[in-house]
Amino acid sequence: MASDIDIHTQTVWPHTKERAIAGTTSGMVRGGDTVTFEARHFLIRQKHTSLISNYVRPYHFVDEMLRGTFKSM
Repeated sequence: MASDIDIHTQTVWPHTKERAIAGTTSGMVRGGDTVTFEARHFLIRQKHTSLISNYVRPYHFVDEMLRGTFKSM
C-alpha cells in the first residue's frame, strides 16, 4: 500500500493538502517512475520530485528525492 499514490494522498494530514501533480499521479508506482507532490509544510506551499530508483514488489521500494526542500534530509 505504501507504493500506491491514491492511498498515500488519502492518508496524509489533511492540512497539508498534499497531491501528486506530475509524473505518476495515481495508482501504483513502479521502478523508474517519478512523482512530483505539492503540499503545504511549515505554512509554505512546496513541491518535491522523487524517483523510484529500486522496486521489488511486494517487498520494498526506494524513492530518492530529486528536487525539493527536504532533498538534503
